[in-house]
Amino acid sequence: MKLKNLIFLLLLTPLSLASPTLAENAAHVNQLMATRRCHDCNLSGIRLTGASLERAFLRRANFRSAILSGAVLKNADLAYADLRETDLRKADLSQADLWGADLINANLEGANLEGTSLWYADLRGANLRGANLRGANLGRTNLKRADLAGADLPDASLLNANLSNATLKNAGLDDDVLRGSWLCNTTLPNGNVSNEHCPTGRDQAADRTNQNLIISGPREGK
Repeated sequence: MKLKNLIFLLLLTPLSLASPTLAENAAHVNQLMATRRCHDCNLSGIRLTGASLERAFLRRANFRSAILSGAVLKNADLAYADLRETDLRKADLSQADLWGADLINANLEGANLEGTSLWYADLRGANLRGANLRGANLGRTNLKRADLAGADLPDASLLNANLSNATLKNAGLDDDVLRGSWLCNTTLPNGNVSNEHCPTGRDQAADRTNQNLIISGPREGK
């Protein structure tokens, strides 16, 4: 009998430990849908396909691995939000504030990012194929290994952005957009590869220092 009770307690313990997290997540989802305000909320892994969240206040919210494909987040405040591995395919993020947001390995294929602020955002390994980035501010963003094939970038700013190992094949952009960006093993719109800023020889340490300066940025409030 004692053995059975012990087994029951062992099976119950993980559920008991997980309950506060699940309850917090559900409460934050309810708060978001009711008020469109969820600062510093835990919304990781939620499914909000096609949700209408225009002008939502989501600063520092945790959306890691969430499904937000087709969601309307126009003019939303997502500064410093955790959007790692989030599905944002065809989402409308136009005019949104993604200052300092973490978008590592996020899927933004076909997303609308027109006029969006991505200053200091981390987009390493992100999928931006066919995304609309017209007039977007990508200054000092980390786009290392990002896929921007076929993306639309007229009037976008990529000043001091890290584009090492990124691809821009068939992307639409003005001739001077890449001026001031960090290019190393970067596939250009015409299919050529640029190694303009790859570290070589004794300049390697200095170049690495410059690269770190380009991709580092403030992690607290603006």
